[in-house]
Amino acid sequence: MRHWVLVGVVAATLGIGCKQESSPLKPGQTHTVRGELVTGVECPMIVTTDGKRFSLIGELGRFKVGDRVCLRGSIPQASYCMQGEATLEVEAIGAEDSCP
Repeated sequence: MRHWVLVGVVAATLGIGCKQESSPLKPGQTHTVRGELVTGVECPMIVTTDGKRFSLIGELGRFKVGDRVCLRGSIPQASYCMQGEATLEVEAIGAEDSCP
């Protein structure tokens, strides 16, 4: 009996903090985000105004770490970037106030 109680406690503990993604990010989807460019481990990243983090691949143009930008990108089929909610392949980037 103790074994089953322990299994239940462990299962309940592991379930705490797990987040359910309301709309999963899928390859091919395009997203427009605004936020600050930051340094990532493998790839540059953007931290959005609502706190989400995305790795970035592609050209950032004249923009660098610390700049606040508006970025449109799509989720690639695969990526070597291993941080954030997903990777965005940059399609367009501009100043943060250029977001629609």
